[in-house]
Amino acid sequence: IIALALPLWGLGGFARAQINTDRMMNIARNALAYDDYVLSISYFNLVINYRPHLYEPYFYRGVAKFYLDYYSGTVLDCTEAIRRNPYFPNTYELRGLAYINLERFPEAISDYRTATEMSPDLRSLWHNLALCYLETDSLDQADSITDIIIKKWAKQADGYGLKAQVYLEKKDTTAAEVCIDKAIEVDKFNIPAHTAKANILMSHEQYSEAIQHFDESLRLNPKQAGCLINRALCHYHLNHYRDAMADYDQALELEPKNFVGHYNRGLLRANVGEDNLAIEDFNF
Repeated sequence: IIALALPLWGLGGFARAQINTDRMMNIARNALAYDDYVLSISYFNLVINYRPHLYEPYFYRGVAKFYLDYYSGTVLDCTEAIRRNPYFPNTYELRGLAYINLERFPEAISDYRTATEMSPDLRSLWHNLALCYLETDSLDQADSITDIIIKKWAKQADGYGLKAQVYLEKKDTTAAEVCIDKAIEVDKFNIPAHTAKANILMSHEQYSEAIQHFDESLRLNPKQAGCLINRALCHYHLNHYRDAMADYDQALELEPKNFVGHYNRGLLRANVGEDNLAIEDFNF
């Protein structure tokens, strides 16, 4: 209240000098750490207003916007951060993630290639780069990136899983299965590997063997509606209708709006004579 009694003229420089940007930056980063993204953005705005030459507030504001699903805003902030410091690989990684969410995969590839040149030992960069190439059907490039991942991290399962995805896109299920088996050998608790193995076995109509891998995948993570629906389909082909129904029910508890789950359960209900319940699923 006392401060308000001072004359307003001539206060601009005084107020500007009194802003402690280091303190504002710490408050903003703490708010970001505690997931208060809106508050953190307001403090990063203050820092940018008074010290626009710094790259860090742009970068961290981009992080906050990313968690608010404001991906185009993240791209803009990362671009400003890169203009001020083009040698910080995390900025390229963050902008690449934003581009992925915007489905702008060529731009994401460019950022990840830059980031891998700066931080060649960060596995997540190579992993996302391979996924971007897969999304753009650049299978040969994806294949070469998975080779790099496997060579650098031979004892990690994700490289073999990515390699399997490349082979599946190339319609080579035999080679894909070899890679998936290697992924399971390296990490027997790898959920995507067990799920992929089960899906391949199901495509070969080896339903009992597929169920074993679906069982393991669901044991490791029970909240996988897709796995439950596919395991139900295997049970259906083996005439295990009760087990199939239980899987569909559980899947639809997890994802009540799952179209495939309702459609398949409707077919099963019609098959066992539960016509009224089948109609409910088909109406959905």
